[in-house]
Amino acid sequence: MKILIIEDDRATMLALKINLESSGYEIAEATTGMMGVEMGKKNDYDLVLLDIVLPEMNGIEVCRALRESGVLSPIIMLTAIQSKDTMIEGLDAGADDYLTKPVDQLELQARIRSIRRRFEKSTGSNVQRFADVEINQTTKAVTRAGLPITLTVTEFKLLSLFIEHPNKVFSRSELLESVWDIDFYLGTNVVDVYINYLRKKIDKPFETKLIHTAFGQGYVMKS
Repeated sequence: MKILIIEDDRATMLALKINLESSGYEIAEATTGMMGVEMGKKNDYDLVLLDIVLPEMNGIEVCRALRESGVLSPIIMLTAIQSKDTMIEGLDAGADDYLTKPVDQLELQARIRSIRRRFEKSTGSNVQRFADVEINQTTKAVTRAGLPITLTVTEFKLLSLFIEHPNKVFSRSELLESVWDIDFYLGTNVVDVYINYLRKKIDKPFETKLIHTAFGQGYVMKS
């Protein structure tokens, strides 16, 4: 598993590198935001560990730039700023998880394993279908009406949840817990933001809309 660490503090970088390499991970290093974006765009990493306070570009900007460039690698944001608003901003920018500094190395390892399970999980048949949408849980390929659709890890998990439970109305809190593993109220519209991302890719180019708002309740996939 190849991990890109984008971190300007040498002591933190060294601690992360020693810990992760001892577990068999292959580590690449970037010490500025711009370097991280360039490396993330040019190489195929299995995971990105991203500090928020960085030279040249901050972590939020880096995360957003990677996602806008089509980088799908899971991103865990690292920050010494223990603020719910910062966490929300990171998730909204496209991060998949969030850890505060100083990083507990055992917790980091557990978060990495959780993200790997989340991304590698296969439920029943490798190929699942709803209407003209097809997803492959092994290759992570997604198509609608035979046309390929590129999703981030979080968008893929959100779509998988809907396809596994067609016609089920999910509340925002259920989606937060199932997709983001967050079991407390964030006071944010992160769910609505990602529903909007998914609709732009799954529904907007097609006549028949599949992701619907159940007003006052949440969201449902139905034909």
